[in-house]
Amino acid sequence: MRYQRGRGVGRDGPGEGTAAAAGRGGTIRDSGGAGRGRKRWRGHSPAGPASGRVPESCGHAAAHGLPPTVADARFAKPFDTELVENLARNHAVLITIEEGSEGGFGSLVGHHLARTGLLDNVRFRPLTLPDRFIDHNTQAAQYAEAGLSAPHIVGTALSALGIGDMLEATLPNRATGTKS
Repeated sequence: MRYQRGRGVGRDGPGEGTAAAAGRGGTIRDSGGAGRGRKRWRGHSPAGPASGRVPESCGHAAAHGLPPTVADARFAKPFDTELVENLARNHAVLITIEEGSEGGFGSLVGHHLARTGLLDNVRFRPLTLPDRFIDHNTQAAQYAEAGLSAPHIVGTALSALGIGDMLEATLPNRATGTKS
């Protein structure tokens, strides 16, 4: 069971007494051109199934000329294959951002893309928490140290798109917490 704990950034809840459709995600934010049958943004726009604080990264990405499509991935099981396949077919980059360890939702997406052959046509980047202890701090500092802050997510998208490692030198290394 999944209980919505409150309103998320960029997404209102289903309303009191209204259940979200089980196993179905949806688009929180569209890049402006991505979607079924419209592939004109394929080379320019990243997409990512989102959970947690991910929608906050949209403004940061848009400021770098990358208006992302953000999908609601509130259900890992049952897995919404249609949503993930549509994102993979209509975007050059697919990034999963997960506030958990490796082996979760991002792994499920990667395996599905590989099984269906869609991994051949999309640059897939799963982001998860690093496998180390993160000291007590503010949420913003912990996300930055973990490599899940808005600049890290945008840096991943820029790198995957081949635009360059513009933010790489200013971001902490995920493994050590030190700057590159």
